[in-house]
Order: sequence, then structure tokens, then C-alpha cells
Amino acid sequence: MKFEVKQDIFSLSPKNFREAIAKCIPVGEKNAIASRDINARYVASGTDKTDRNTKTKRIKAALNWWSGNNSKVKVLPPAKCKQRLDGNYYWQNSNDLNIALNQELAGNMTLSKALAYSLVKEHFSNLMPPSELLMLAPYFEVAEKKLNQLKLVKGDRINASKYLPFCNQWKKEPINPTSYTRIFDAIEHKKVISAKYTSMHTGLVPDTVIISPQQILLQYEHTQVVAYLHNPIDGKNIYRHFDINRLSEITETEHLSYKIQHQPRKTFKLIALVHPWVRDKLTYVKLSDDQKITPWEQLNLDELALYEKITHFKDQKWAKVEATIELTSKFLDHHDEWDAWFFVNTIAIYGPDFIPLAPIQVVNEVNSRLRKATDIYTHLSPHLNFKLEGD
Repeated sequence: MKFEVKQDIFSLSPKNFREAIAKCIPVGEKNAIASRDINARYVASGTDKTDRNTKTKRIKAALNWWSGNNSKVKVLPPAKCKQRLDGNYYWQNSNDLNIALNQELAGNMTLSKALAYSLVKEHFSNLMPPSELLMLAPYFEVAEKKLNQLKLVKGDRINASKYLPFCNQWKKEPINPTSYTRIFDAIEHKKVISAKYTSMHTGLVPDTVIISPQQILLQYEHTQVVAYLHNPIDGKNIYRHFDINRLSEITETEHLSYKIQHQPRKTFKLIALVHPWVRDKLTYVKLSDDQKITPWEQLNLDELALYEKITHFKDQKWAKVEATIELTSKFLDHHDEWDAWFFVNTIAIYGPDFIPLAPIQVVNEVNSRLRKATDIYTHLSPHLNFKLEGD
């Protein structure tokens, strides 16, 4: 058995060393791991100068700690091997593992680590494989306790870091843990699954979908499953994004083979005129690795003339931005139409201070949105003076 060891656990404190060994022990009797494999993982790693016998003794002491002091760790007798350090270890259930790790962690977490775990729990839980999320549960709990300790002093928990990718605190809907586990299992083991699905695209996606899940995607705080759809209503097998919470009654199906069908993508050259404040922002958050910003003083006569025609700001020194962007093919067809919807969502935060000139797909999408908004507010304007109930 080959292991990749990236950390020298023998340099850890006794508590942290025991914690590392505890995380090597799997949950469930059927997953029991032989102590010789745990031993091989670290003794043969060659990551430090500790002699082999000392390593072996430390691992044995840690295994004895968990199986002796914590009866929740069970040891199956070795089947054939008679090595002195042999035995097959497993935790009875995940809760026992979490409780044990929590006990080890208590009082042993720095404030900076507590902040890191808090950010992961709050913003990235929907992207974590369920098994890994379960392993992190005790860290999340201890981090919460650590941060809440300041309530006794200041009356509020510490808030030294904040993640606001959309300039607003969007709230993700909790995902169904059963569905989540089954979908991750299908991705990991390349399984085809069947599920009930409530689609927003009436007549295009069936009520029961047969899919090959390939990715969990967190986009605009919306958790989706990227998958190949085997049974579209129109007969065209397509690559789609599915709302993870719209999938239910998930079961494995064996009459179809797993299909990898990536959504078609194509690169385009973006050209845009941007306000000075947008130019400054794009200096720190680039649209692409090859992004190029041309300042006002270096714009050519045609670009300056175009700027004067399309804007009313004569005294502002705008800039030209060029970048390579990637657009995906439209979800529900196989025509050569490239969808700028998600990209325009990204640049929409800059409002009218970001004027795309190319590619035409981006220009058309912005234009379409503005036309619809203008039409809506033209009809809405006469009614904006009404008094809301309760005012």
C-alpha cells in the first residue's frame, strides 16, 4: 500500500499527534484499517530524522490510547499476520470520532485557525464532500466556541474577516444531506443516477431525470450539480446545471453507462471602455491573466470619438480594457450560440461604468437586459407614488 505523506506528524505535540492518528482510523467495521498500514504510512515516510523504533512506539501508544481510553474505537484481531503491532482499527460511528476529536481539540485551537474554520463552514460547506465535512465538524464546533468566548468581554463575537464576493451577504439555502451524499458518491465512483426533478424549463427537462453527475458548482451562492442528461424530452442529450435541492428520490441506475460530456466552451476577446474607478478595481481583480488596460492618454482617435458619442462625461478619463473571456454554449441546444448570461452577471456590479464593445454576445446580452428593464420601469413609473400598506 502506497501513501503520500505531506506532513511530518512526529514533530507534532502529543495531543496533535493522537489527533492525526485518530483521523487515520476509519468509521465502520467494514472499513477497518490494519495497524500495519497506519504504521507503514508514517514510519516509512522519511519525512524527519526520528528513528524508526521511536516512530513505531509513538504510533502504537496512540493506537493504544484510542482503543484503551476510548472504548468507541474497536480492534479486530488480525486475520493472518502475526506482527506485534498488528490489528484492524475502526470507529463505531462518526459521532464517536467527532466527540473524541473535539475533546482533543478543546483549548488547543488558535484564534487564527478558529477564524479559518469559521469561514470554511459559513461559505464553503456546500462544496465540501460530505465525508470530509463530517470530519471537520469537531473543528467547526471548537472554532465557534473559541470565537464566542469574546462575548464575555465585548458582548459580541470577533469578526476579524469577512467574505463578500457579491458586495452583499447572500444566504445559501442548506442542502439536503442525503441527496448531497448520493450525488458526491455518484461523482466519485462515476455512477449514473435517476432522480425526481422540478425544472424551471417546462417541456425541456423531464420530471424524472437520468444523469451522470460530474461536478458540484457553487455559483452566486447557488449550489448546483453539473451533469450530463441522458433523457431530455427533445431527444438531444445535453449537459446541464441542476439545482441540487430540486433533486429528490435519488437512486442508482445500471442500465446506462456513465457519460462524460463537457459543456462546449469557447474563448472570446473582450473589449470594454471603463470608468476610472472600474479601471482601478480591475488592476487588483483581473478579468483574465492576459488583461490589458490602455489609459486615456493612449487611446487612439477612433476610440476617443466613440467615447464622446456614447457618453455624456467629457471630463472623465476612461480607459480601454482588453481580456480573454470564456463563454459556454447555451444549455438547452446544440446550436453554435454562446451564452454571455453568467459573464454579464459578473460585470453588472459596475453598472454603466463598464461599457462592453466586444464580443457581440456580451453586447447583446447587456442590451437585452437594458431594454427589458427600460420597458418595465417605463410602465412602472406612473405607479411608483402609491403608498405601501402599513406605511
